[in-house]
Amino acid sequence: MTTEQTVDELLLDCELSRAISEAEKAEHECRLAEIEVKRKELELQESQINLGYELNGHFLFDRGVDRKSLRRLYEKMRVWDSVSSNNSWKITINSIGGDAFVGAGIVDEIRSYALNGGGKHEVEIKVRGLAASAAGMILQAADVRTIGRYSSLMIHRGSGGVMGTPEAIEDEAEWWRQNTQEMVSLFLSRTDKISRPEFMQKIDRRDWYVSASDAIRLGLCDRIG
Repeated sequence: MTTEQTVDELLLDCELSRAISEAEKAEHECRLAEIEVKRKELELQESQINLGYELNGHFLFDRGVDRKSLRRLYEKMRVWDSVSSNNSWKITINSIGGDAFVGAGIVDEIRSYALNGGGKHEVEIKVRGLAASAAGMILQAADVRTIGRYSSLMIHRGSGGVMGTPEAIEDEAEWWRQNTQEMVSLFLSRTDKISRPEFMQKIDRRDWYVSASDAIRLGLCDRIG
C-alpha cells in the first residue's frame, strides 16, 4: 500500500510539475506577445511621427548630390505643396556635395517654391555636419540659412574630366571657369560682406572650409542654431 501511495505521489508530482511548467510557458508567451504588441505600437507611432514630419515639410538631405537625391526632394516638395500651399518647410542637410548640374537643378527647384524666388513657402535649410560643394550651393536657395555651431561649409571651384582634342579640352576648361563664376554669383547674391575678388582668392586652387562663425560673419549663413 505504501508503495502504491508513493507511486501515486510521484505521478501527482509529475503532473503538478508539468502543469507548473505549462503555466510558466504560457505566462512567458503572454509576456512575449505583450512585448510584440508594444513594439508594433512604437513602430506605428514612429511611422506616424515620420509621416507627420514629411507631410509638414521636414526633409533630411543626408546623401550626395545626385539624381536620386534630386528626385527624392522633388517628390517631397510636390507633396508638401499639395498638402498646403503656404506652409513652411525645413530641410536638414549633411552632404559632401556631388553633381554640379544636379545641384543647380535643386537650387532652382527650391527657389521656385521659396519666398525669395517668388514662391509661397518659407524654406529653412539647416546644416548639420557639413554642406560641401554643391550642397553649399543648395543652402543658398533657402529663405533662412541655419548652421549648427560645430558644422561647416566647404566651397571650391567646379571640377570634372574630359578627353578629346586640345580644342575640346580648352572648351571644357572655359565652361568650368564660367560654371565657377555662376557658383560664386549665387553665393554673392546672398551677401554683401565679401567681394568677388576676395571670394575667388579663397577658392583659388583649394577647398575653402568655412566654420559656422565665419559663415555668419561673411553672410554665407543667417544664424547659428
